[in-house]
Amino acid sequence: MSQLPPWRVAWTPAALDDLVDLADPLVARIRRAVQRYAETRHGDVKKLKGENQRWRLRVSDWRVLFCFAPETHPDPHRVARNQPT
Repeated sequence: MSQLPPWRVAWTPAALDDLVDLADPLVARIRRAVQRYAETRHGDVKKLKGENQRWRLRVSDWRVLFCFAPETHPDPHRVARNQPT
Protein backbone atom coordinates (compact mmCIF):
# COMPACT_ATOMS: atom_id res chain seq x y z
CA MET A 1 0.00 0.00 0.00
CA SER A 2 1.48 3.35 -1.00
CA GLN A 3 1.66 6.21 1.43
CA LEU A 4 -0.33 9.31 0.51
CA PRO A 5 1.63 12.54 0.15
CA PRO A 6 0.98 15.03 2.98
CA TRP A 7 -1.39 17.89 2.34
CA ARG A 8 -0.10 21.43 2.66
CA VAL A 9 -1.91 23.32 5.44
CA ALA A 10 -2.67 27.00 4.86
CA TRP A 11 -4.06 28.69 7.98
CA THR A 12 -6.38 31.61 7.33
CA PRO A 13 -5.82 34.90 9.17
CA ALA A 14 -9.05 34.33 11.14
CA ALA A 15 -7.87 30.92 12.36
CA LEU A 16 -4.50 32.34 13.39
CA ASP A 17 -6.30 35.14 15.25
CA ASP A 18 -8.34 32.52 17.09
CA LEU A 19 -5.11 30.94 18.36
CA VAL A 20 -3.56 34.18 19.67
CA ASP A 21 -5.25 34.23 23.08
CA LEU A 22 -4.92 30.50 23.76
CA ALA A 23 -2.25 29.02 26.01
CA ASP A 24 0.89 27.91 24.19
CA PRO A 25 0.47 24.18 25.06
CA LEU A 26 -3.08 24.24 23.66
CA VAL A 27 -1.95 26.00 20.47
CA ALA A 28 0.79 23.39 20.03
CA ARG A 29 -1.73 20.57 20.55
CA ILE A 30 -4.13 22.03 17.98
CA ARG A 31 -1.33 22.60 15.45
CA ARG A 32 -0.04 19.03 15.96
CA ALA A 33 -3.53 17.60 15.43
CA VAL A 34 -3.98 19.57 12.20
CA GLN A 35 -0.53 18.56 10.95
CA ARG A 36 -1.16 14.91 11.85
CA TYR A 37 -4.39 14.96 9.88
CA ALA A 38 -2.63 16.55 6.90
CA GLU A 39 0.11 13.93 6.98
CA THR A 40 -1.83 10.76 7.84
CA ARG A 41 -5.54 11.54 7.18
CA HIS A 42 -6.17 10.36 10.77
CA GLY A 43 -8.13 12.40 13.27
CA ASP A 44 -11.63 12.96 14.62
CA VAL A 45 -12.92 14.64 11.45
CA LYS A 46 -16.53 14.97 10.27
CA LYS A 47 -18.18 16.78 7.39
CA LEU A 48 -20.50 19.50 8.68
CA LYS A 49 -24.15 19.00 7.84
CA GLY A 50 -25.65 21.59 5.55
CA GLU A 51 -22.24 23.05 4.76
CA ASN A 52 -20.69 22.89 1.34
CA GLN A 53 -17.28 21.24 1.71
CA ARG A 54 -16.75 22.33 5.33
CA TRP A 55 -15.31 19.96 7.87
CA ARG A 56 -14.33 19.98 11.53
CA LEU A 57 -11.44 18.40 13.39
CA ARG A 58 -12.08 17.77 17.07
CA VAL A 59 -9.19 18.42 19.44
CA SER A 60 -10.44 17.82 22.99
CA ASP A 61 -13.02 20.57 23.72
CA TRP A 62 -11.90 22.54 20.66
CA ARG A 63 -12.96 22.39 17.02
CA VAL A 64 -10.88 23.38 14.02
CA LEU A 65 -13.21 24.25 11.16
CA PHE A 66 -11.74 23.88 7.70
CA CYS A 67 -12.43 23.44 4.03
CA PHE A 68 -10.39 21.89 1.26
CA ALA A 69 -8.71 24.18 -1.22
CA PRO A 70 -8.86 23.34 -4.94
CA GLU A 71 -5.53 21.51 -4.63
CA THR A 72 -7.23 19.26 -2.01
CA HIS A 73 -5.41 20.46 1.05
CA PRO A 74 -7.10 21.50 4.30
CA ASP A 75 -7.32 25.22 5.02
CA PRO A 76 -8.24 25.79 8.68
CA HIS A 77 -10.40 28.87 8.89
CA ARG A 78 -11.61 28.99 12.51
CA VAL A 79 -10.75 27.50 15.90
CA ALA A 80 -13.53 27.45 18.48
CA ARG A 81 -14.30 25.90 21.84
CA ASN A 82 -17.15 23.43 21.72
CA GLN A 83 -20.24 24.83 23.43
CA PRO A 84 -22.41 22.31 25.32
CA THR A 85 -25.96 22.15 24.02
